[in-house]
Amino acid sequence: MGFLLCFSLLVLLAAPYLEGGSAQRHRAVRAQRPRGGSSPMPSETTASFWLLDVRTWSSDVRCFVTCARVTRGATARINTYKGPQSVILEPPVLEGREHTLRCHVTHVFPVRFLVVTLRRSGRVIYSESLERFTGLDLANVTLTYAFPAKPNDYGQLVTCHAHLNLDGLVVHGSSAPMALSFLTWSTRSKALASTCIAALVGILLAVGAACLRKYLLMQSRA
Repeated sequence: MGFLLCFSLLVLLAAPYLEGGSAQRHRAVRAQRPRGGSSPMPSETTASFWLLDVRTWSSDVRCFVTCARVTRGATARINTYKGPQSVILEPPVLEGREHTLRCHVTHVFPVRFLVVTLRRSGRVIYSESLERFTGLDLANVTLTYAFPAKPNDYGQLVTCHAHLNLDGLVVHGSSAPMALSFLTWSTRSKALASTCIAALVGILLAVGAACLRKYLLMQSRA
């Protein structure tokens, strides 16, 4: 998945085992054999551990190091998410006595932590949590909401907001505002209006043609 990876890389230090409880430590990439044929001194090294192919939004990585028969371990928490690439609110549609709002939130993960909110003039008119979605891939979300139209709705601004709440980390996205208008037509209303206009144009052309024929006939008799 091509989404943003936030992680903490844990570096563990292997503690040397020293005879006699000596507190001295020697740093070396490789243990070197000292003179006199005695056994090599233990060394302290560092190693990096990289997590690959993350498939969940939150996971624990455990690392263990064994030195001189002593094993030590530690855990790192990795959180993965992808904030909304875009939040798009379509122009409001007035059909009958209802306004219909349709909001698109694209390329977001994890969806189950997403909350989509619609606001009118800054006030929340609808909010929905998508916690029922448990998919492990990027997703596009579309929210559709209809509400009764009122005379004072004219000119009011509506916006769509998307929030990812990840254990206190909030990722936010919002759409451009759209104005409510009683002049906004639905697809069915546009089709009806187009039919009416076409019929009116046909009537006008027929009347004009009849008038023209009458005029030409009078001219020929004169």
